[in-house]
Amino acid sequence: MTLTAAATGFVIFLLCLMGIHSQTWGVEYASKRICAFEGSTVEISCTYTYPPRISYKKTVVQREFWFTKLKDNNPLDLTEDPDYAGRVTYRCSEKNCMLRIRGLKRSDFAEYKFRFETNQPGGNFTGSPGVSLTVTDLQVLSQRKRDCPTYPCALFELTCHSNSVSCALRGHESFHSPAVCPRVQVIRSGQELVCHSSCFPLHHLSFIWFMNGQEVQGETSSYYRKPVSPEASYSCSYQGHRSPEVYAPKSVSVSMSLTEIMEGSSVTLTCSCDANPAAKFRWYKNNQPLLRKDQSLILRSVQRSDSRKYHCVAENKLGEAASDYVFINVEYPPETSSVSVSPSAEVLEGSSVTLTCSSDANPAANYTWFKDNRPLRSEDKVHFSSIRSEHSGNYSCKSENKHGQSSSTPLLLDVQYPPRIPSVSVSVFGKISKGSSVTLTCSSDANPAANFSWYKKDENSPKASGPNWTISDFRAEHSGFYYCEAENRRGRLNSSLHLIEAETGSWKSAAAGTTTFAVLLFVFIPAFLWIRKNRRVTEQQEKRAANRSQLNTSPDINSPSAETEAAEEQLELHYSSIYFSKNQEECLYSNIRRNPKPRQRPEDNSVE
Repeated sequence: MTLTAAATGFVIFLLCLMGIHSQTWGVEYASKRICAFEGSTVEISCTYTYPPRISYKKTVVQREFWFTKLKDNNPLDLTEDPDYAGRVTYRCSEKNCMLRIRGLKRSDFAEYKFRFETNQPGGNFTGSPGVSLTVTDLQVLSQRKRDCPTYPCALFELTCHSNSVSCALRGHESFHSPAVCPRVQVIRSGQELVCHSSCFPLHHLSFIWFMNGQEVQGETSSYYRKPVSPEASYSCSYQGHRSPEVYAPKSVSVSMSLTEIMEGSSVTLTCSCDANPAAKFRWYKNNQPLLRKDQSLILRSVQRSDSRKYHCVAENKLGEAASDYVFINVEYPPETSSVSVSPSAEVLEGSSVTLTCSSDANPAANYTWFKDNRPLRSEDKVHFSSIRSEHSGNYSCKSENKHGQSSSTPLLLDVQYPPRIPSVSVSVFGKISKGSSVTLTCSSDANPAANFSWYKKDENSPKASGPNWTISDFRAEHSGFYYCEAENRRGRLNSSLHLIEAETGSWKSAAAGTTTFAVLLFVFIPAFLWIRKNRRVTEQQEKRAANRSQLNTSPDINSPSAETEAAEEQLELHYSSIYFSKNQEECLYSNIRRNPKPRQRPEDNSVE
């Protein structure tokens, strides 16, 4: 390089436009493209904005840095990049940050991006696209100064000779670039290609055209007259100086900044292609055009509605080409879990029923079923080929994926069925006394609950309705066979016949006779014994008096008279221990069978 000394210390300052966006995230650069000389120093400045608070939480910037490449899918700070060791410094203040690179190298050709990180969840932001820096020797690139728009034109002195062109920095004209032949390039004018050089007239007829690297015979003017194919590349040559090839965009592709995209995160799509001249870009979502025209499409705080296919189209003056589709798959935890039943009408016993658990989730949720809060099975559906009454209950499900879970509200599965065989019970055991009260009770398992009617055998009209029937004044004509009928809207069923009959009355006469006999027995026998006793005592006293007068001796205790007197005394003692019951009813009813478990008397129905 001939102007190394002149270029030393040469600094290009690039300042970004200052702006205030108090409530948005953003990074602003002054220019998208920069040209700089090898060995010089460049300064790139930017401003950035962010919301001062989010949900009452103050935003604090925790890190600011520049980068050109990624390491382990994370931006690599230039101060930590060994390619820039000792050549990079930052000067950052409130919402401003300047990058300075000393001793520029050809390898510094790259896109430079600024990134800042905050204490807010998801509060990291990268200014994309960044600033494209081109590093080159001091040389003539074009005879039109506007071809390098980032150079301040006043710095250059461009000279053009008949067969060569060179340039120098103003004030350092003695140090100029090597002389070069006029630049030859292919440009498009309308539907034609033009081999152009501003130092020579366009009507010159010594041009040579190339298509896909092969010379095109018969084309010698500065205009290419044949049809232009978007699949081909073109170049031209003038006096041995060949232009670069021009071609429509090819190898168009889209890259994504994230591989797993959670709802609420930010993702950047970047369109890349090979094209000359440089391509412009258009973006499409589900084949519908988007307003974004930049090389990168930034989706901030993506929602599940953003889960669509995207592609880009790269275009220049020679044609256009589209990329393949990329699909943005926004993931989120399960929401709105619910249980549905099929068929949705009333559930009848014996029918086929399917319960389905559904939820909005990505990736798809796994399901767990519960019946009455107890785990049942793990699948999205529960199927009953022939449902039974015991399947009734509250069913719910839990939806779960790697991001979270949700539970449905319980659904009551109410299986309906006709009445089961009714059973009849009677409040009185055995035969029923005339005038007493008796209650008949009918019960049957049914859903919905059954209605009951009471019938007497061989009679068509019901005697009563309801589960309980009370006959408060039982008479002989009430005797007979009875049954109950259980009915709901699913069917009806009768109980077996049940006999109730009245007492005949003969047992009362027998009981009355027994009572009379017992009374006479316990009243007259003691009287008879007492009279007999007194009579024998009188006779003994008379005999003793006679014996004393005849024998005038003391009686022998072992004599027959003494024995008789002792026996009589014992007899008196024996009968004096007889117990007479005062509770005559106890004797009368002791042999009567009674219902060991008396039933409570229902109050539902009464028949007088």
